[in-house]
Amino acid sequence: MNESLYVLGELKEIDKRAVAVVGSREMSERGRKLTEDFVKELVKNKVTIISGLARGVDTVAHETALKYGG
Repeated sequence: MNESLYVLGELKEIDKRAVAVVGSREMSERGRKLTEDFVKELVKNKVTIISGLARGVDTVAHETALKYGG
């Protein structure tokens, strides 16, 4: 199998510590809180957040990452 990864921009050393955060587009309040708490801790530990920017969990992950300096 031939696998490829296409990137727009430049991959940096810091990007080696990255986690994709994806999930439901229609999440519960508990899901929102868990996503925020999880991402906040990842950002504190200098982990890059990757997501598809869909509404729901993806959006909350990115908003939270930005809020905490990720």
